Formats: sequence, C-alpha cells, structure tokens
Amino acid sequence: MTAQLTKQLMDFIDASPTMFHTVSTCKNILEANGFTYLDAKTSWNLQQGGKYYTTTNDSAIAAFCINSLDVEKEGFKIVGTHGDVPGFRIKPNPQMQTESYIKLNTEVYGGPILSTWFDRPLSVAGRVAVKSDNILFPEMKLIDINKPILIIPNLAIHMNREVNTGVNINKQKDTLPILTYLNQPADENFMLALIAETLDISKEDILDADLYLYPFENSMLVGLNEEFISAPLLMIYQ
Repeated sequence: MTAQLTKQLMDFIDASPTMFHTVSTCKNILEANGFTYLDAKTSWNLQQGGKYYTTTNDSAIAAFCINSLDVEKEGFKIVGTHGDVPGFRIKPNPQMQTESYIKLNTEVYGGPILSTWFDRPLSVAGRVAVKSDNILFPEMKLIDINKPILIIPNLAIHMNREVNTGVNINKQKDTLPILTYLNQPADENFMLALIAETLDISKEDILDADLYLYPFENSMLVGLNEEFISAPLLMIYQ
C-alpha cells in the first residue's frame, strides 16, 4: 500500500509542472471519485452527503464533502496546500540575443533556491490564450513542451573562483536560461513558433501565454532501501 501511494505521489508531481496542471490533475482525480463541479458564478444547491469542488482562474481548486448539516455541533476539518512551485516565469516577448546565444528573459516567481536551478535540463509549461469564436472569451489551453529545451549554466570555475565559498546571484542577469545558439541575428520568435507547433495552431491565433520553467527530470526513489523521494519540483525550494 505504501509503495502504491508513493508511486501515485510521484506521478502526481511529475504531471503537475505548473499550478494550472496541478488543478487539471486534481479535477480529474476528484471527478473520478464522484465529486461534482460547482460554478462560482451560480448559486449552489448543496446536499448532505454531497461531494463538490470549484476552481478559481484554473490556478486554485477547493474540494469539500458535506457529511453533516450541523456544523456547529459536528465541526469541520480543513486541509490546505499550494499547487504552484517557486521558480521562474517567462516574461512577455522574452527572446534576447547576447552575442550568439538566444536567452529568455524571466522573472523570479515565489521564493526558489536559485542555486538549485543551475546546470540542469529545463522545460516550459503553463497555459496559452488562443483566439476563439468569441473575441471577449479566448480559449485557454494547457501546454507542456515536455522536452529539455533550456539550461541555466554555471560559469567554469576558472572564471568564478569564489563559486564554492558563496556567490551573490543576480536574478536579472545570472539566471537567464539559454534556448539556443545562433551565429546570426535572430529573425523569428522561437518560443512563439514552438508554442504553435506544440499546440498545433497558427502563431497568429496566440493572444498571450503564462509560462514557467520546470526541471525536466522525473521523480524517483533513492536510498539504500528506496526510503527517500527525490523530486525536483519539491527539492528546488525545500
């Protein structure tokens, strides 16, 4: 039983690179277990014994069971957590070219341990707003590039002799991920093209995107008896 729960936890973590994916994964689990969706814009008709959930902005989810109508007597229990991961959010129009390197302009999201993001394969996930039949309500699509397309490299030690004694990391300079190498001026938006290819849509239909970096490594069991869980989305801010 413990092994099964551990496997389910690791699968859940690996399927949830952003808060949007976390909410989507939770919705699937809840609906598979008989929970009913409640629209926050409508009145709710709640019944004793009912199981319900609702979402906000597709980035937060709340689920509850009504076991008693006498809350004053029976009380209630609340369990809370967060579904997002501290890391890096990709800024609008992020493409930057420094000499022959194409980088992405990012901003720190939450409170990550910055050093844990260096020298590891990174991918991109989030959501994309796409044109729909109603100009006021674009279609929102989840996206996961699901391959290692970025890296934030450390300098070689002979260029940074103090790296092992503590280095001040400049968030706006030292943590920009490298996307590709190009020995000529870039004449296209590589990320926009990649998003369109991944979602199989036209670049002209993309209105906006809310994208985040994540470590492209699966969770795994470690230790002599596999008694520990190594999961990058947990370890980068523990």
